[in-house]
Amino acid sequence: MATAVGVLCARMRVEEKQMIQALAEAGLPARLLPPADAPLPIGPVPVGPSSALALGGEAARVIIDRCQNRTVAASILPIRRALGVKTLDAGLAATGTRADVAVALAAARIPRPATMLIASEEGGVAALDQLGYPATYLPLSTGSSEITLMDRDTAEAVFEHRGTLGGSSAAIGIVQAGVAFARGRVSICVVNGRAVSMSDPSGLVRYPSRFVGIAESVAQVLGASIVGVVMVETATGPVVWDVNPTPEFRDDTLLSDRTVARAIAELVVSHLHSGMSRVTQLAFDDGTELIHQVREVSESVALSA
Repeated sequence: MATAVGVLCARMRVEEKQMIQALAEAGLPARLLPPADAPLPIGPVPVGPSSALALGGEAARVIIDRCQNRTVAASILPIRRALGVKTLDAGLAATGTRADVAVALAAARIPRPATMLIASEEGGVAALDQLGYPATYLPLSTGSSEITLMDRDTAEAVFEHRGTLGGSSAAIGIVQAGVAFARGRVSICVVNGRAVSMSDPSGLVRYPSRFVGIAESVAQVLGASIVGVVMVETATGPVVWDVNPTPEFRDDTLLSDRTVARAIAELVVSHLHSGMSRVTQLAFDDGTELIHQVREVSESVALSA
């Protein structure tokens, strides 16, 4: 099968290596595709070497988005779609903000901590007066580091610092009630609507099915093909703390006999299936096979983690 895959990221980590290996086992060659190496045309451009490079050339018809800079990814994905590229991604979480995600999950009645959008230092302090301490500030960009706010003095210092150094836009974000410490978090990777792996550092999850069910519901609400859902246990049950468009899964516990990388490779194959007309057999190294009726097409497909 001639279709090649580009992995959109600035540097290759363990997860990207596993994806490339799984894709190779499926007969799909893949290569690293740094997002800043070439310009991306918006609308018609003269045909030439630069435009071919910007589109990924002949060798990158499928793109897996593993870009850690979500501002860059959120700019690239809509342009790809506008150019007629079919994207498989984290849905709203791939290009939207944390506020967009929170609103969508709240509307779908997905359990979440009490949350408020803030746009200034004064607004942040007022929100915390209602939510109480400790609380957590999360910048709008998905994947960016959150900040724990233990008391009013800390909150005022954080908001003032962000407003001074980053301007008014840096003060915009969401404040969530409570604190989620690293060992208390449960992260589930969902691929094509099914939970594939789980990270539970504390080992305290007694009823994984509750977490799995919520994570799969989140993926459905966001229209996500590949997404990481971060949850914490509360007195009333699991709540969604955050959503990760490019989840780490190297140390996760598998929920079935499929790895995350393998599930992603199968997802690529299943979507390529809809655009091809001849019989193609893709065999993995472990001897299993995927057989699809496929017909070759000229349009690209983009995959966003």
